[in-house]
Amino acid sequence: MKQQFKVFLKDSLWYSLKPVFTKLFNFILVPVYTAYLTPEEYGDLQFVIAFGMFFRMLVNLGLDSSYWKFRSEGSGYSKADAALNFTIFQVFAGLSVFLIVLLVKIFLFRQSFVVLLIVVFLLAQTFKIVFENIQIIQRANHRSKMFIVAIISQSTIFFLLNILFLIVLDMNIKGVIFSYLIGYSLVVLIFLRVLVREAKGGKINLPLTREMLKYGIPIMVGNIAAYVITLSDRFFLKAFSTATELGYYSYGYKFGDLVNSLLISTFFLAWNPMRWDIFEMKDGKSIFAQFNRTLFMAIPFLGMLVISGALVLAGLLTVNKEYLEGIRIIYFIGFSYVLFGLYYFNAMGMLFTDNTRKISQLIVISALVNIALNFLLIPPFGMIGAAISTVCGYLMMFIQGRIYCQKYYPIERNGRFEIIQMALIILMLVVMTWIAFQIQNIYTLALITFGLSFVIPLLNLLLGFVSRKELGLLLELVQNARKARGKSKKNKDEAGL
Repeated sequence: MKQQFKVFLKDSLWYSLKPVFTKLFNFILVPVYTAYLTPEEYGDLQFVIAFGMFFRMLVNLGLDSSYWKFRSEGSGYSKADAALNFTIFQVFAGLSVFLIVLLVKIFLFRQSFVVLLIVVFLLAQTFKIVFENIQIIQRANHRSKMFIVAIISQSTIFFLLNILFLIVLDMNIKGVIFSYLIGYSLVVLIFLRVLVREAKGGKINLPLTREMLKYGIPIMVGNIAAYVITLSDRFFLKAFSTATELGYYSYGYKFGDLVNSLLISTFFLAWNPMRWDIFEMKDGKSIFAQFNRTLFMAIPFLGMLVISGALVLAGLLTVNKEYLEGIRIIYFIGFSYVLFGLYYFNAMGMLFTDNTRKISQLIVISALVNIALNFLLIPPFGMIGAAISTVCGYLMMFIQGRIYCQKYYPIERNGRFEIIQMALIILMLVVMTWIAFQIQNIYTLALITFGLSFVIPLLNLLLGFVSRKELGLLLELVQNARKARGKSKKNKDEAGL
């Protein structure tokens, strides 16, 4: 068990490089986009990408989550069958939807250039689904180094294609869309052997597919609802505002999303398989309770640090300073992902007890709140209204996740502690947004953000919520629990159980 924990730490280190490389190439492209695309063109590009993300979540069918469950030894199915069936069904669904949209384009939107771009982008997303499946298989087999090699390859190809199509050939947003299509096609061809090797000997298994869909579709519904919270604001801004303001908003969102990419996603890449191991431990709930306290204090603090760095990046990389108008929403987006991280941790209670439908229900409710607020706030307040709607949607997700985690998988909690932490998050969001409207120099704003980030841990120290001894307790709990589990398994093996 101790060896497995070392594997977890090793994988975490490698997975932490994913956002570094993906965002590195994406942010190197910021000067290119802000120099060769107008804010209006950038807004149209984000509109097309929003459609593509919806498409990918739809045809994903939640089968990536099902794969983790049905590749396990206790599922009764082989790993090869799980890999083959979830990939084939997703590709079939992707190509089916792509053909339907293509026919709609031909018969209803023959003259629309934006719809043509959407059609091309949907085909690119089908290739992306296959690439993501390859990466899931790499994670499942703890091939973390090859996982990063695949990420670097995809990011490098995409970067070079953007340079070719935007700078050399001056193709504007057409060049970006073709970069996605060609880039994902190439990277799938390069790493397809990973999928072929995993699925070797597998066969199409309809009972398995039905079970995977039964488990995954509720998650898919929840993912689509989460998409509404994340991206519906693009459609409302397009309808009730202008493409230029959509461009500003998307630009600001790009930098706020660094909290998700560098902090939240990185942690949960390694945490996803780890939490199932902890769930099976005798002291699992104690470990989860300690993780809960640690994350409540650590995520907001680290999120502020990421935002301060994002502001510096924005100042350095933006060629057309007109785009900096969108940076005022960065705190709303950054803290939205802080709340998402806390929600994601609490969602374990529903996953462990097979209540995936409840996950979908609570996200749908949050999405409806988000849509209603977008409808009410975007017409009078534009991108600021969209940002407020986003953070409220994620707040609703967290509150419901917290409630239902305790209902289905209760862990020890301190209500006063959690209320104070949420109050600190909301207070910091309001204060930093107000400061953003007062400070014109982006580097000064970054310095203030960095300094005020330490208010969160200092207040927790003053309130007695954290100590150095407590910080070391979490690692000790995990190590002891794994040792106990290892001894228990050894005793069972010796007893012939």
